[in-house]
Amino acid sequence: ASEVIAAITCQVVAGVLSLPDAGSMKTAEVSVTRILKANALFSGATGVVFTGGGWWLGSLLELDRVFVMVMGAGLAVFAAFVVKVSSNPRRESVMLVFAADCAWVIAFVAVVVAFPAALSDAATVVFGTATVIVLGFAVAEGLALREAAAA
Repeated sequence: ASEVIAAITCQVVAGVLSLPDAGSMKTAEVSVTRILKANALFSGATGVVFTGGGWWLGSLLELDRVFVMVMGAGLAVFAAFVVKVSSNPRRESVMLVFAADCAWVIAFVAVVVAFPAALSDAATVVFGTATVIVLGFAVAEGLALREAAAA
């Protein structure tokens, strides 16, 4: 399962790197504020679930429970930052959110490729799904940044 998710994620990343001009994607219809709010909602909800349910989720994912709870707390802090950025989306702040989302995707792919046995199948599915969602946010943020730079 981990090899399949790594391959799919790598294909998606490769596709993102070769995206056409942002104008042809009609990103003007999507507000960067909405993208950021959706990102904050997803990150915050995931953070609450991981922090509050770390004891049972750790067992389910075959990960250290404290690690899951700390990751959840980190996601909650990130969500709070993204909410703040969404209220005044300056280019530099949006770039930080974009960079963090890209770092998540790269880190997941690196773990799956370098240490394929490090994650259980359940953890691979949960984090793989989250990574695809985060990749979607990164693509939307990147397109919005590119469109803003062209304007």
